[in-house]
Amino acid sequence: MTWQLEAEHERAHDLLDELEPLALSLFGARVQALFASREEAERARRHIETHLGVTPSLHELPARDWVTDNARAFPPLVVGPFTIVHGDRPANPATHLIRMKAGAGFGTGEHPSTAGCLQALGALTTPPRTVLDMGCGSAILSIAAALLWDCDVIAVDNDPLALTFARCQIAENGLAHRIHLVCADAFSALPDAPFDLAIANILARPLIDMAPSIHATTVILSGFLDDQSAAVLDAYRQAGYAPCATATVDGWTTLTLAADRSR
Repeated sequence: MTWQLEAEHERAHDLLDELEPLALSLFGARVQALFASREEAERARRHIETHLGVTPSLHELPARDWVTDNARAFPPLVVGPFTIVHGDRPANPATHLIRMKAGAGFGTGEHPSTAGCLQALGALTTPPRTVLDMGCGSAILSIAAALLWDCDVIAVDNDPLALTFARCQIAENGLAHRIHLVCADAFSALPDAPFDLAIANILARPLIDMAPSIHATTVILSGFLDDQSAAVLDAYRQAGYAPCATATVDGWTTLTLAADRSR
């Protein structure tokens, strides 16, 4: 039999991950983990109680292959030149393989804005040597860039929990030596030197606010709806960027911009 532990505390994700459960999912602040025995589940519950002061629920589940079912719920996803898989599924040999944990709360490729960024990365014709991923979340875009090119990536997020999850994903893809994580608010901890490529998949208002601070040859922006794209584009025109490509996936827009050398 399999035992399911559930806790309403987002920090429980990292504490449970240390115990190597059969499966681990994060839905907002709700964390679910599966264990092969009651003893393991009870130990995990005590671990959460000790560190977080909350008592997770625990109950026995019917006999099923929960690991297989969890992987089946997230079949391989092909986006542009990438195949995103959960678990140990084989990759399409014609694509770059990105391994992500199923049920992650920080972006695993399914959202249209993430898909738009992955497609935009695949469409670039000039390989960058330096890449900035602002608001990296799970670091899926950093991983994609490092798979495509021989480049150094700085991945920035102001959420330590996101960076902890990102570090696991980066290691899972064998890219710890190429992607450097930074915990910071926007550009406060970054060098002044321009990047060859900057990626930001966040919301419209933060993108507009940071337009004067981004210094890059090429910029990929997403995380906003189609009816917000004009305002985002206008902010970046004023900051010295010209549009190269625009794509919309299920109402979410991705802009690819280039520094306007005529200015």
